[in-house]
Amino acid sequence: MAAFVLIDDIYNEIIPDSIKNRRNIFDCKLSDSEIITISIVEEIATMASEKA
Repeated sequence: MAAFVLIDDIYNEIIPDSIKNRRNIFDCKLSDSEIITISIVEEIATMASEKA
């Protein structure tokens, strides 16, 4: 949970307006911050694949 909060805060500070205002943002099931957090935590936990 703490990792998501940190990543979300940093992401929202550096995200360009073109990405922030993209057209399909409401169709997404996960936010960009959630996907980044999952990827980083997965890498830290040394999981072999995204399906693990």
